[in-house]
Amino acid sequence: MRRDTVLETAKAAIRSEIGALENLLQAIDENFVEVVDLVNCSL
Repeated sequence: MRRDTVLETAKAAIRSEIGALENLLQAIDENFVEVVDLVNCSL
């Protein structure tokens, strides 16, 4: 039982991280030109 709980918690955390990454990628996609300019200025 305990192992299942830990596994479910880990799965939920991973889903949350994936969701955050998807949001980040979407934001980058929507603002791609600005992101490229920002990266070029940083280099």
